[in-house]
Amino acid sequence: MQNAAPAVISSGLIYFSLFLVYLTVSLLAFRYLLPGLSAVANRLAMFMLIAQIALVGLSLFLRPASAYEQWLWDMDREHNLISALAASQFALVGCFALLAAWFSPRPAWRRIYFAGIGILFLALSWDEYHSFRSVHGNWQIYYVSLGLVVASATVLVALRSPRRVWKWFFCFLSGLAISALGALILDIVPCNGEIIYLAGTWRVDKDACILLKHIEETLELIGIWLALVAAGGLATIARAGKGIPRIMYLVPPLSILVLLLHFLPPLLELRLMTQEASIGFETGINLQAFRVDMSPRRLDTTLFVSSTNWHKFTGKGYSIHLVDLVSGESIAHTDDSASRREGWRTALYVPGVNYIQRISVDIPADAPANRAMQAVLTVWSENNGAFIRQKVTSSDLPLLSDTQVILKEFVLTEPISSDSTPLAAFENGFALASARLPESAKAGDTIDIMFFWSSDKEGLEDTIQFLHFSHEESGEWWGYDQRPLGPRLPTRLWYSGLSDSELWQAPQPDNLPAGSYAVFTGLYDPRDGERVPVHDANGEPFLDARVPLGIVVFQAA
Repeated sequence: MQNAAPAVISSGLIYFSLFLVYLTVSLLAFRYLLPGLSAVANRLAMFMLIAQIALVGLSLFLRPASAYEQWLWDMDREHNLISALAASQFALVGCFALLAAWFSPRPAWRRIYFAGIGILFLALSWDEYHSFRSVHGNWQIYYVSLGLVVASATVLVALRSPRRVWKWFFCFLSGLAISALGALILDIVPCNGEIIYLAGTWRVDKDACILLKHIEETLELIGIWLALVAAGGLATIARAGKGIPRIMYLVPPLSILVLLLHFLPPLLELRLMTQEASIGFETGINLQAFRVDMSPRRLDTTLFVSSTNWHKFTGKGYSIHLVDLVSGESIAHTDDSASRREGWRTALYVPGVNYIQRISVDIPADAPANRAMQAVLTVWSENNGAFIRQKVTSSDLPLLSDTQVILKEFVLTEPISSDSTPLAAFENGFALASARLPESAKAGDTIDIMFFWSSDKEGLEDTIQFLHFSHEESGEWWGYDQRPLGPRLPTRLWYSGLSDSELWQAPQPDNLPAGSYAVFTGLYDPRDGERVPVHDANGEPFLDARVPLGIVVFQAA
């Protein structure tokens, strides 16, 4: 015998079901609940119900013309109008409960119960808007456990309360149950295919499958509204006929304002203290901005990362390495799994999901000073215990390899004050304190010359130091160029207070004619070859921007 075909749940049936839910709850509330509220509580409940119906209706029937409008009215998204309304309902429940705790007669356990409910719902208001629960994979278990505790406490308090308030406790429990039905049961429906079967009896078509989320969110909204009405009724009774103070009208707008202010610190940090970036990784994670802060013994990195889907962050992580510019070796690093705890927005809306990742790297005590370092970012994916570096698909920052992005170059400073008069002062703030060179040398040998440098300004650009040897009789000359302090510290990383030295080992030509050679040095811009102006201790400029160092006598090879 052939089984009967499953009944089809269409989108029209879902629309009708939502209409019945609101009609039933509204009629019952108007008949049995709202008349028992004070004037202020009644108006607040009416306002929240009308706003809820209006937003749900717009979400169901509005056809968004842009991604922004789609986000703004989406019932299954955070940080938009509907989530703000839901959060303000939670806040109202919390404030009504705290009001009941303040004015409830003894015994003390009653006040403790209401105070606990108030604090809990204020916390849930925060979580409802920002969805911090999503960072925990088993959040449903925590919420079910918490709900059972609240329900048990509510039943105990109700049984020890007068019969006239039982309906409010029943309304409160009913609201929690309806909200839980939407948040927990419908949230686990496997709605990800052309059709799904529920218990082998009901078949849901594709359009209706998408609308199941609307049932979920609607049940949550109407359930918390019932809890709001119940909390308002209990607060009305606690006030003993004095009515709810009008200051409660401020709870919805103030709660929304507080929720929005959560974005102000990261927004200011993003706009004022970060460097914009456009870096894409093959995982689908993108780096949009970052900041790197140095302290004497630590490097703090803040990453503003985004993706089209928060699942892209699952199993992913970041590594920050401090890499020696010359050797390419990592002297310290920190690995951290991707976190979804701290969200950010650049404006009211940015498509996708956005998180802030903060990573600190401790600098070893034996790390060398006055040596150029690079802060290098790597994104990795964990797979069965293996950590696989993800390739960079696009970047507006330099790369160390196809998986490593150079965020910033820096130097571990060691400022040393110097009161001595320099041999030469350059226009860019650098000073050549002194130089030591041999009195004689042999052609073909490598001669050692020690240069002592200092700086009273920040280095902004790379400059190269030249060394000229000019024959005093023939006027012929040859030269040797390199960075003043070698490759370990380019001048773009020099800092105010720098004082350091470098031993040059300059090779000499084998066919160098014997004789006395005048030695000169100076700095130039490698981009155009323009020499940096320089003057002596008396402020007199050196001819041709060359600083005379002395005489070296060369012998024939």
